Amino acid sequence: MRIGVTIWNGRVSPVFDVSRHLAIYETSNREIVRQEELTLPEDAIAKVRSLTGQTVDIVICGAVSGWIGEAIESSGIKLFPFIAGQAGQVVEAFLRGEIRDPSWSMPGCCGRNLRQGRPGCRIAQGKKEEK
Repeated sequence: MRIGVTIWNGRVSPVFDVSRHLAIYETSNREIVRQEELTLPEDAIAKVRSLTGQTVDIVICGAVSGWIGEAIESSGIKLFPFIAGQAGQVVEAFLRGEIRDPSWSMPGCCGRNLRQGRPGCRIAQGKKEEK
């Protein structure tokens, strides 16, 4: 499996839309076997094309605009938005099945810091936004 994480200073980039760097983690048997980094294009659609061109299966990122998130998912890539933390640790949490734990949510999202989070937050509930 190939997991893409938008990064900034070794952490999950806070906003996918403007992130310029992607770490790709190649995994096997729930372990990271290889990591590479690449520069992403500025244009959002070009970013999505870059993800598909790199055969990324999963994208883990911070905040993401709705239409960009939909474009990622329409490309057949599973999206885990509103995540925060050191990139490698986040991937390890994903591999352990713990990525939906609120401790990996962005501050103020999904009940972290005793807040309710914004309506439609998908991480803690493990479901898509309700409209």
